[in-house]
Amino acid sequence: MFAASIVKRAQKAFGEERCAMTLVLPYVQKDIASYEQYYDSVLIPECIEKTHPKGAITKRNRWMVEVCDLCIGYVEHENGGAYTALKYAKKLGKKVINLAIEDNDI
Repeated sequence: MFAASIVKRAQKAFGEERCAMTLVLPYVQKDIASYEQYYDSVLIPECIEKTHPKGAITKRNRWMVEVCDLCIGYVEHENGGAYTALKYAKKLGKKVINLAIEDNDI
């Protein structure tokens, strides 16, 4: 919600037509209607719809990295899903910004 509130402030500053906030879920949530009210759109990538929930988050993260132009994260430790996603983004040659460190090198 913290990151979402920052995007909402950016939308107000720059205009919603230039910035949309999409929530990418790894699987269907029972309270998805509440997400749909807050976010501009909610998306569950087709490539992970039939994935077991334990593997869905990793697969979702890889999908997001593959379709993005810029990958922004907050990674303090050299382990975990966010670290793996940013490392994968660098491997693919994507621009990576790690908000947890000054030199943005992961």
